[in-house]
Amino acid sequence: AAWEVQPDQPCQSMAMDPNDADHLLVNNASRRELYESTDGGRTFHPCLGYRGAVMVAIDRTGWYYVGSEAGIYRNAGGCRAGKWQAMFGRRIARRTGAVRDRVAHDFQAINIDFGGDPGGVAFGSDQGVFMKNVSDADMRTNLRLVSGNGDMSNNIIMHPSIAMGEEPHTRYLVTALWDWGPVASWDNGTHWPSWQTPDDGSALGFFGEGGGCFGVGRSVYSLCIHHHNVARSSRGGKNFSRFVVPNGASVGAPAFARRAGSRAEPSGLLYAPMTMEAPAWEVIVDTEVVCGAGE
Repeated sequence: AAWEVQPDQPCQSMAMDPNDADHLLVNNASRRELYESTDGGRTFHPCLGYRGAVMVAIDRTGWYYVGSEAGIYRNAGGCRAGKWQAMFGRRIARRTGAVRDRVAHDFQAINIDFGGDPGGVAFGSDQGVFMKNVSDADMRTNLRLVSGNGDMSNNIIMHPSIAMGEEPHTRYLVTALWDWGPVASWDNGTHWPSWQTPDDGSALGFFGEGGGCFGVGRSVYSLCIHHHNVARSSRGGKNFSRFVVPNGASVGAPAFARRAGSRAEPSGLLYAPMTMEAPAWEVIVDTEVVCGAGE
């Protein structure tokens, strides 16, 4: 084969149409733009202005796919008349029945001919394996993916908090995760619904990946800490309040003082290491400042 270098088309990833070797999708590595060629790479034209793809694919039905940190997008109409649409997974809450459609992210692979079906496609991501629903009679309108995860999870627990629950013989568990944010169980770890009802309070959406959660001995208190965010709950993990440490500070794992004669009962004193940039206020070292009653 004769190879020709095309410096104006640096290629990060490329897909060849399994039905037509002259039909290519190319992700431009320098401009992060997607281009199509129908003449074996001699000429290219933009594919509906799509940007940000990492991997690309064309299945045997002629549909296009792109995947990246942002999710999986499908184009069933081509680069001139089609449109890019996000594919999503669906979760149904056990306690409330609430339906949440979510575009999974951090994709690493697109596999065509999955399951031996000409239109079968599987997508691997940080959230697990998802598949195109080839049994649906009208996949042009249904963008819902089939989850292949079952009861498996690739989440990594980042230090759990265990606190006394409000129901008899229960413990509330809250843990930071990689990947993504903290989750919670209100029945000794049997289920992990996290924060679904008004009584649960809000989820720790400000937290992100990493950090850790910490119980405070035999008590109803729970702490979750990540960099400058300190979340505190007096209900074992429900209704967290948030404290943001100022001036670019980062807080480490805490330790609590015990009541005299006890190995588990907290005294109320809590300590944590912290790093902080030089503050914008005056620092007084080794000086005791006493305020009067009227000050």
